[in-house]
Amino acid sequence: RQVLWSRSGNQGTTWLTAKVTIPFTSTYQLIFQAVRGASFTGDIAIDDIKVDSSYCIDWSAYTSAQIKQLFPLGTRVVRGRDWSWGNQDGGPGGFGNVTAVLDSSSTGWMNVAWGN
Repeated sequence: RQVLWSRSGNQGTTWLTAKVTIPFTSTYQLIFQAVRGASFTGDIAIDDIKVDSSYCIDWSAYTSAQIKQLFPLGTRVVRGRDWSWGNQDGGPGGFGNVTAVLDSSSTGWMNVAWGN
């Protein structure tokens, strides 16, 4: 188990945002653990969790075997922020399924059947 982020003490009365990079190389599990105060002022709230696999990942650091483990055939995907291949995926928000992860000479590249 590895702690990726922690916050303690009084955080005020407004919603706060945090972004955490998950250094995954295999399947992982996210666990949210909290300890609240004894009185009504010791509330805890977690809201609007988003996991975005296209953000800040240097895919060249992964082998094809690792990528195949992270994205097994049939994994549902959507275009990332750095998409630069027109609308072959049907446009923003279109989903596709991984059909192949290419060999290590093209680490990070995969074939996708788009649902357009």
